Amino acid sequence: MFLIFLHTFIFRFHPQNSRTHISADSATSGVTPENKEAVAEGFLEEGHRHCEQSAFRDAVQMYSKAVALSSGPLRARAYVARASSWRKLGALQECISDCRSALDHDEGLHVAHAELGMALSELGRYADAVSALEKAESAKVKGAASKRAEVQEILKSLNSGQEMWRAGNISGARTVFTYLLTLTSAPPVALGLARVEMASGAADRALRLTLQLIKSDSSNEEAYCVRGQALCLSGDFDQAAKHLSEALRLNPDNNEAARTAKMIRKVKQSVTAADEAVAKRNFSDAQELYTEALTFAAAPEKCFLTARLHAGRAIARLRSSQIEGCLEDCAKAIAAQEDFREAWLAKASALHSVNRHEEALASMQEAVKIFPSDTRVTYALEKAQFEVKKARRPNYYALLGITSVASEVEIKAAYKVLALECHPDRLSSASESERAAAEEKFKLVGEGLEILTDPLKRQLYDEGHDKDAIEERAQAAQRAAHREHGCRGGYQ
Repeated sequence: MFLIFLHTFIFRFHPQNSRTHISADSATSGVTPENKEAVAEGFLEEGHRHCEQSAFRDAVQMYSKAVALSSGPLRARAYVARASSWRKLGALQECISDCRSALDHDEGLHVAHAELGMALSELGRYADAVSALEKAESAKVKGAASKRAEVQEILKSLNSGQEMWRAGNISGARTVFTYLLTLTSAPPVALGLARVEMASGAADRALRLTLQLIKSDSSNEEAYCVRGQALCLSGDFDQAAKHLSEALRLNPDNNEAARTAKMIRKVKQSVTAADEAVAKRNFSDAQELYTEALTFAAAPEKCFLTARLHAGRAIARLRSSQIEGCLEDCAKAIAAQEDFREAWLAKASALHSVNRHEEALASMQEAVKIFPSDTRVTYALEKAQFEVKKARRPNYYALLGITSVASEVEIKAAYKVLALECHPDRLSSASESERAAAEEKFKLVGEGLEILTDPLKRQLYDEGHDKDAIEERAQAAQRAAHREHGCRGGYQ
């Protein structure tokens, strides 16, 4: 309703039936001091017709001609008409400039205050917008009161969202800014939501929001600053530095950009040095440098950078046999970014190193759901499955009371002693449970004798295979030997 009123007001003074009306298509070379006001009215009317057809660029050209030829109140009307077209084209700064020029020529043209309030609101300068709209409202400009109330409500919600963000109430702040974004895409609202998304670790969403702002206004220093922070959280230090440099070029006094740029330089230096220390196997220095980077960054718990730094330190701790510290860092890295593969792999390696194979297997079964086609994860899963089977199989060497380098003679001698001790026939007077235990032991020492006295089976056992896998491979080898023998026999 408010926009309809503005449109009606701007069009109200058309001299469509005036005999002094001159078409905008007429040549301007014949303009004289006596008829230039009428010519200006013609251009103004032509601009209005273009507006009715939503041809706002053409309208701006006509209004500009009207501005050039007119003076006083007529020029003020031409300015405010052009201001309206500028706003519809998204050229808000030009709109504001024309509104102020209109008021300079006619202080009583209160509709210019209304148009100015609209443009300021779209820029997110809500306090200034309220001031302009209050002036229009005091002059009884239709619709100004409702628009002023709407802008004040947006300003109130904006302040509330910012307070929630500063207080760490990220969920509440996101709700407020997401709602505001359905009402307006003004820079303060989009930047507020971008900051909230960064605080929750959603740097990708912050990047999308700030890119749209920069495309709309390449002089928006705050958008460059926030985008630089989001790029840092995404691990792209070089692009982050470039965006912060642009923010400082636009405003050398932007303290937030200066502080962030300094922080990013420190983080990048520490991460680069830490990566180099790992490559040189200087794991102690690497741990310190990753810790230093985490301190400098002070990043949200859930973001790529946090995952990257914790995973890097986890690997350094794993190589230093600091298993609990490694597992702690892996957990933080995975919590920060679930699909950070290196953290899952480091976690599995750490668990295997302390014989927690069942936990490693459970972890890799979860990881393979996230990385179904990743060869490294698939290999790690297969390794975990193998280690679990290996851990579950009987330790024949310990069972027979021999070392892993015992000879066949020693193995058979140990077997004879144990077979006599646990033979079921020697335990006829024992309890049922004792006889069952003896039978199980007798069975196992028999398996141990069979496997450890066969060179191929013993080799497979020493490699970690369980009884079923050993039998399968031994039979496969036997079949292959038979085929080879058959082929040779066919040529004899």
